[in-house]
Amino acid sequence: MAYFSNGTEGEDWQSKNCENCWHDRNEDCPVFLIHLEYNYKQNEKTDKGKTIKKILNELVPNIKKGLFAGPCSMKVSTNIINGEIK
Repeated sequence: MAYFSNGTEGEDWQSKNCENCWHDRNEDCPVFLIHLEYNYKQNEKTDKGKTIKKILNELVPNIKKGLFAGPCSMKVSTNIINGEIK
């Protein structure tokens, strides 16, 4: 995943990806919570840090050579769950 260097970057990504997502219906998206917990730890130069980075990148892939966070790979629109297509 792209590294969130500050809270504003994380909040911006969250507003674009978590709004209207089934996983965040109670404002407790597991993908975002995992990123909050492990964002800084992915930079450790250890096997654990490399593993964390791989996992986070699967959930939120990098775009533009790793400078920006792409769309969440787990996003499920609440409109789809409710049988609506908008």
